[in-house]
Amino acid sequence: MIKVKKPTYYAMLILTLSGPALAQEGPSYDDTVSFIRDKIETKIHSFEVDKKTCGISISSKDQLQSEIFSFSLADVDPSEIRTNRSSITINIINYNDRIRRDWQISSSACRSDEKCSGTDYTGSIFLTALNKNPDNSERLGRAFEHLVRICGGREQLF
Repeated sequence: MIKVKKPTYYAMLILTLSGPALAQEGPSYDDTVSFIRDKIETKIHSFEVDKKTCGISISSKDQLQSEIFSFSLADVDPSEIRTNRSSITINIINYNDRIRRDWQISSSACRSDEKCSGTDYTGSIFLTALNKNPDNSERLGRAFEHLVRICGGREQLF
């Protein structure tokens, strides 16, 4: 049996017990998802998050095309969530190209000689903040970063 001095033992015990508490700093999972729902432009995007798996599905639709992006938040590097104040967008990057993109061109815009739907994989997606307030974009970016960290997303080593 290994002998451990009392101060070392207590320090290890405190670190062990405080680990989960440190991981849960900030808003809860549910509060974060609710905040994001309130800030995303609902005419363009909708999203669903599976609380058990942290899988997320984000849909985007305009007059010409609809897209659905599906991926695990655990696969996203939280340090690579970028905001752009001028266009009020958020870019979510996944270096493993694990973001599934199902797309379909509207029947009115699709010509008979082209492919009108399909599935591919991408490494990034863009989200639009609710209004033209640049602070919303930054806050939405921080909320996604927090949600990714809650779901186990880690920064790339190098």
